[in-house]
Amino acid sequence: MNIFIINKKSKLLIYTSLLVLFIISLTWNLYSLREHNSTILQDAAEISLISMHIILTHLFFLIFAIILTYFVFAKIDKDMQKMLQQKELLMKQSKHAQMGEMLGMIAHQWRQPLNSMSASAVELSMLWELKNTKCDGVIKHSKFIQNQTQLLSNIINDFMNFFKEEKNMQQFTIKDMIDNVNSLMANQLSSRGIKLVYDRKSKIQIYNYKKELLHVIVNIFSNARDAYDDISLDLKTIFISITEDEDEQTITIKDNAGGIPENIINNIFDPYFTTKEKGKGTGIGLSMTKMIVNEMLHGTIEVHNENKGAVFTIKLKHNN
Repeated sequence: MNIFIINKKSKLLIYTSLLVLFIISLTWNLYSLREHNSTILQDAAEISLISMHIILTHLFFLIFAIILTYFVFAKIDKDMQKMLQQKELLMKQSKHAQMGEMLGMIAHQWRQPLNSMSASAVELSMLWELKNTKCDGVIKHSKFIQNQTQLLSNIINDFMNFFKEEKNMQQFTIKDMIDNVNSLMANQLSSRGIKLVYDRKSKIQIYNYKKELLHVIVNIFSNARDAYDDISLDLKTIFISITEDEDEQTITIKDNAGGIPENIINNIFDPYFTTKEKGKGTGIGLSMTKMIVNEMLHGTIEVHNENKGAVFTIKLKHNN
């Protein structure tokens, strides 16, 4: 959502331009009248009357232009304010929706460590009841529970960092991004049999806002994850790659979940547009994804279908 705002300096410049045009036009007309008065008009009173008529006509059009411009500016300011409010509301709704999504991810990420801790505690309890609590066994189970507790703490830190505001660009690789995605979504993807495919050896460095790009990738991965819920496949993959040339870097994310129906593919980035059942989708995720890419990462995002899957292409300019 690109918004053009006319600031005070621009308004002053436009009003000044109107005044300058008024003075030039008036001066030219009066000069032309004086130059030709000897051949066209001989009566001085008539010349004065025509001059006054020219001045009043120009004043009328100047006042009319200023009033019209004022109301046009007022309408533009009102529309811009409304667009900014809608944008702010969309961002708030997106954040709330993403927080709900994150809670679901935390539940998935915590389930396995909690089950492991529970099993270890049960085994330790059984050993106690059987009077078989050797020191080594107790230490082993205690360390395991401590490690799992630390894992749970790290998961919370990862999710907290996900929502922290990022002010500075940083350098990272696609592997760094996938590591962050895995810390958030690994269990959700693996429980559905979805495999992430990417070039672990890629040395291409991205210099941009890492967390904003992470939001984008998580949103796209979440949509692919949901798409796989509706179909039965033996092989479910999400493929992500990066290439670059002199001008830009291109991140490609694709799946084999059946693609997006052609009759709606041009609408998927529209605010509140969703193909999910009522209560399961807000239609905000991809809209915010496009806004983040365009306005924060200063790039572009497009989507098309290819080989029975959706392909998202993100292009980012080099930031030197």
